[in-house]
Amino acid sequence: MTDVFTVTVDGVDSSTLHGRVHVINPDLPFVPQEASFPLALLTDAWFLLAGGHLYSGGGMPPRRDLYPFREERGKTIVAGMRLSDEFQRLHARKDFSRRAPKVITDHSTGPLRNVPLWSEVAALDSAADPWDEEDLAELAELEGAADLSDWRTWALLTTRPFTKWPYADIVVTVSDPGYLEHMTAGMRWSTAVAWDR
Repeated sequence: MTDVFTVTVDGVDSSTLHGRVHVINPDLPFVPQEASFPLALLTDAWFLLAGGHLYSGGGMPPRRDLYPFREERGKTIVAGMRLSDEFQRLHARKDFSRRAPKVITDHSTGPLRNVPLWSEVAALDSAADPWDEEDLAELAELEGAADLSDWRTWALLTTRPFTKWPYADIVVTVSDPGYLEHMTAGMRWSTAVAWDR
């Protein structure tokens, strides 16, 4: 599966997680609003840590994964989680959609930031792959924020450092702090998980 988001954890305070979701794929140019989305992210992080797949330096450039502990420490944290069995069931997608509102008691997603303007897309000057006249004429007529599902927007984004890619701030509150035991500030990983409708 192709990665569609990169998730960064900025902080965890008891039952609340603060973070960011970067849009990294034009196939899913928005951040889902459903409660099942943050639960899918928590379950994905649990699965990656359990298998030793979340460590600093993994992932695709320029958005390398980050994990503030050694790989073995992540496995130990997951193995000792009070709700480890619950995550095993969630990962198997047993009652996932039904469980989401009981686990995620509150969540909010901010507006997308770092979305380039059409004028910035039109100004992209690439000697290797210049815009043809038809594209330039069409881009000249467009105003405001660029469409994140348009390939021309991604031609621009891929020239920027990852920190300048589109993202939304997220805040997630869970019913039990045990659902966040495996999460820590400084984590970052790319995921193919979108959400379970």
